[in-house]
Amino acid sequence: MYCQNCGKMQENGSAVCADCGAELIGKNDYGRNNKKSFWFALLSFVFPIAGFILYLIYEDRKPARAHSLIVGFVTGIIIKLLLIVILLVLWGVAINQLLNSSDLLFDSLL
Repeated sequence: MYCQNCGKMQENGSAVCADCGAELIGKNDYGRNNKKSFWFALLSFVFPIAGFILYLIYEDRKPARAHSLIVGFVTGIIIKLLLIVILLVLWGVAINQLLNSSDLLFDSLL
């Protein structure tokens, strides 16, 4: 990686330039706070659109945090889809039982 201030080559993983002391910022600089975060995963689980947008922002700069976001996003989408399927099945069963009980009630009136 090269220093943006003085242009000299620096060692990978350095936070500051050894020659001029400037802070190194680059595509491979993952910076501070690049660790997996339960709170970011939870945010992405509850608000999937926000989580996906944050994933796109963090994917190059903080890959571990971006991983937490995408895991929360995918988990949230899968669980929400499963809940929708379960609710639709239960709704169908309830409607079916209601129709059957109304048929029995109608037959008993005749």
